Amino acid sequence: MEDDRVSAFNRQFAVPEGFFNTGNTIAAAQGLKNQFLTFRNSQGMALNLTFQQTENRMFKKNDFPVNDPFFIYDKGGEPKEGEKIRWTVFAGEFQNSWLTGIGCYLLLDPANRVTIILTSEISGPDGIPPEGLRLTENQKNDVNAFQEKWIHNFKTAFGGCPDCEKKHTKFWWNMFLR
Repeated sequence: MEDDRVSAFNRQFAVPEGFFNTGNTIAAAQGLKNQFLTFRNSQGMALNLTFQQTENRMFKKNDFPVNDPFFIYDKGGEPKEGEKIRWTVFAGEFQNSWLTGIGCYLLLDPANRVTIILTSEISGPDGIPPEGLRLTENQKNDVNAFQEKWIHNFKTAFGGCPDCEKKHTKFWWNMFLR
């Protein structure tokens, strides 16, 4: 690990400018090895990278999950974008603060997976959200701005998968050629 990048699984993951390392933990249990790296910046944003390697089971292509008190704001990834990235934008109130974030899984192969999560505070509600919605207009604008600023980093796994944004189109006639 260097100040501006992390090397793992023969790939380079860029750490955004202004983020500093706050933790590096390695754990292993029941054939699963995990390395947890945490970074923060002066604005209180948190970046978490988790590198996972399994010996006796396989990772599947799953959507990035969101649990209460957070809710899904937007999501994307396979099959409409690339092959290996599944990202989710989320928001919610946690411990009296409103947060937004983006999380993704980068499935390198069935035995190796990278989880990336970036979170940031957003403004509190400036009123009552419209019926059926959870965010007020100002919060929606905050989440949209956050997503617009950071989504490209997730679509490429912070440089760890530069080809993940490319669409991999298979033509129907390829099925019949062997």
